[in-house]
Amino acid sequence: MRFSVKTLALCSVVVFVLGLLLGYIPERLKLSGAEQEKVAMGQQTQTLQSTLHQTQSSLRLNELAVDSAVVYAQAEKNNYSLASTSASRFFTGVRSYVDQTDDAAVKNDLQQVLGVRDTTISGLATANPAVKQQLQDIFFKMQSIRPKTD
Repeated sequence: MRFSVKTLALCSVVVFVLGLLLGYIPERLKLSGAEQEKVAMGQQTQTLQSTLHQTQSSLRLNELAVDSAVVYAQAEKNNYSLASTSASRFFTGVRSYVDQTDDAAVKNDLQQVLGVRDTTISGLATANPAVKQQLQDIFFKMQSIRPKTD
């Protein structure tokens, strides 16, 4: 049985194409799976970055709340000089946080705290006992702003 050249060429092309398809399809499926895994990893990375950002933000707010407690405690002990230094550092930290946060509610609350900055620093500089009430108000405000832990 003799096959014509056309038939042999056609059979060769069909076998060649089938061979390509048999090699290509499994590799393409592997690649598709890898692409899906890459997308999933990208989403997981975004979630982790968001969680990290929220955790860092919460940590910073807690640090500011502790700083306000330190200033208040120093003033309560009539150590106005040390309280003044700590208050300056505290207000600088609050300003920095306000400039960086996107949380409008927290930003608004912290701007209220910044609103009494000058009178607080002035009261500490002059060792005015009335400043203790302002520091107590700041302390309570910071406690209400800080994130609640479970």
